[in-house]
Amino acid sequence: MYPRSKTTLNRSGFTLIELLVVVGIITFLVGLSVAVMFGITDQANEEATNTTIQKINRLVQQRTEAFDRAFPSVLPTWRSNYINYLSREIANRAPGASPFAGNPARTQAILTRQTSGNIVWDILAKKAAYRFEFPQRAFDLLAGGNDANGNGVPDSLENRWANPIAKQQLIDAGNTNPTAAEITTQVEANWTIHVQHEVAAAADEATHSTESSEFLYYFLFHSGSYGASSTGESEFQQSEIADTDGDGFLEFVDSWGRPLRFYRWPTRLIDPTLNPTAFTLSNPADITNQDDDTDLAMVISVDGTPTILGEFNGRVVGQDERSVAEFLIKGLPRRLDFSPAYITAIASSFPDNPGIADVNVIIPPDPLLRDPDDPAGLLYSILENGLMIGTFSVDLTWEFNELNYHTPDTFHAPLIVSAGSDGQLGLYEPSDTANLGNLAMYNLDLDQDGTLGGPSDFELMTDFISDNLTNRNRRAGGR
Repeated sequence: MYPRSKTTLNRSGFTLIELLVVVGIITFLVGLSVAVMFGITDQANEEATNTTIQKINRLVQQRTEAFDRAFPSVLPTWRSNYINYLSREIANRAPGASPFAGNPARTQAILTRQTSGNIVWDILAKKAAYRFEFPQRAFDLLAGGNDANGNGVPDSLENRWANPIAKQQLIDAGNTNPTAAEITTQVEANWTIHVQHEVAAAADEATHSTESSEFLYYFLFHSGSYGASSTGESEFQQSEIADTDGDGFLEFVDSWGRPLRFYRWPTRLIDPTLNPTAFTLSNPADITNQDDDTDLAMVISVDGTPTILGEFNGRVVGQDERSVAEFLIKGLPRRLDFSPAYITAIASSFPDNPGIADVNVIIPPDPLLRDPDDPAGLLYSILENGLMIGTFSVDLTWEFNELNYHTPDTFHAPLIVSAGSDGQLGLYEPSDTANLGNLAMYNLDLDQDGTLGGPSDFELMTDFISDNLTNRNRRAGGR
């Protein structure tokens, strides 16, 4: 009988369970690495976009300061031209019984005499000049004419920017000496592409409007500088400038390759819940009517409710609206809040009303409901009362309205916006006048419950803009 030999098996492989564990660990590490990589990439894109926005903002500020310094010297011309324009329009719009109907010369003579020394006309003239020098859409340059050949391209843009672009395109295509007619034809072809893109952007949120970014580029590099230090396109990298819609006009883009947006007067970001027709001919303001929703709530009763004469809830920027605006514009002035005890104490101190609890206390208006160009509200007064010419009152809301300018008696500051990594702007496009996007309005029924401006609407809006980047807030999320 032979002893049985004991053989020891030497395993050189892994069990299936061990392999699965290793594969799981590798998969987890790869996923973690990808997530970290995307996070690092997004952070790098944010920083690069912030750099681009701040460079643009510096140029806009320099140009604004130069405009403010130079404007007094050109004010008489702008004022005269503006009054001349208003006179023609008033004469054309006046009813047949009016002494101004069909008589612009007489209207201009009366208007010039009656407006002499009135600072409100300096304010109006400056706003008209500012709109022309800091355009965000073609309409801003076409107001009052500025299209001699009738092709829809503003003359100032056509001569300074569109013609050189078209000429270079023709040269690059082999036409070494293009004629003026050929250049104009190419300009109009480019403009057709531009208009078609804007129409597509209005119909589809996934298509980004480029017009405000193109006009921002135009007025910084191809318009008058008012003495500001000249800055060339060479200060911007190739990744910061692109023609994303193929119309030949360059735009500023963020690090995700999407066009930045420019809002000159973002007043609807401040007060989105104001009636959309508050300052239009169809719903003229009325200073004598307490039901007029343009009136400011400057009186508070002891229960803390803003009222006017104890009856009407006037115009107020609510806390939800303020919070949304704060995401894009940091450092907005705080809302004035008074406790019932504080108001009661003030009311009780009045000699005429000792001990009466429900006394209305007049307070200063909300700082956000004040136009930086017109802190005294002179323009608003004209819109409410009408322009008095002799014994006739002329309604000016056909001229100063939210399509042409901005919401009266409302804070504003130029806003440059990137939609961030998710590409969702949240605001209506700067060219979308139908929805007051030109004033940075946004959808007040995001939850689609039929109620405008509810708490859930503002919560959803906050989600939309939480990663937006602006010149007035390095990152909307607060970092």
